[in-house]
Amino acid sequence: MRDDLATMLCKRVAMEIKKAKEELEEIRLAEREIVEALIGNYRTVLKNIDADGPAQAALERAAGMTAEAVKALDGLDEAAPVEA
Repeated sequence: MRDDLATMLCKRVAMEIKKAKEELEEIRLAEREIVEALIGNYRTVLKNIDADGPAQAALERAAGMTAEAVKALDGLDEAAPVEA
């Protein structure tokens, strides 16, 4: 009898943990969307406040670095083995 109660308790706790993890993931996704929107708005505000300021210079440097990274990765073979 106690084994059955213990099994039922374990199943109930496992179900609650699974539900809590799913809820947490939903919250994380919602928070990520909010943060991305805030960053986009902040970037727009900074760009419009000081077109020649440090934020614009950093944005240009980041765009240049991204372009260099894309250029460097362009010719890589994804199927090639990794060398140590």
